[in-house]
Amino acid sequence: MDIIPSISYLIVILLPIAILLNLLRKKTKPLSISDKAVLISGCDSGIGLRVAQHLSSLGFRVFACCLDSQKSQGARLLSRDKASGRQIHLLQLDVTKQHSISSAVQVIQSILSLYKTKGQGRENTLV
Repeated sequence: MDIIPSISYLIVILLPIAILLNLLRKKTKPLSISDKAVLISGCDSGIGLRVAQHLSSLGFRVFACCLDSQKSQGARLLSRDKASGRQIHLLQLDVTKQHSISSAVQVIQSILSLYKTKGQGRENTLV
């Protein structure tokens, strides 16, 4: 006889949780990436290169930053990906030099000014 009250308590506790989780699952919307841009440093090789390739394959506009945007292995691979139609912008960036950072910001702002934010009627900006 002790099992019956335990089961009813369990139902009383778990049923509202299940309903709440179901409602939350229905309310979440998938991330729209068609108008999203990311900046990734360290794209000469390794993790930065792989992340840039992966995000561009998903449809993100990728600003791939390399120390040497002309000769590095990562720059060559990303240039090939860009030629295949991915939205990749290669930038030379040394994160230890302020003038390099300022130059990259200007380039990115000019590229983003070409794209309008969907549904808001204003231009993308960097903060």
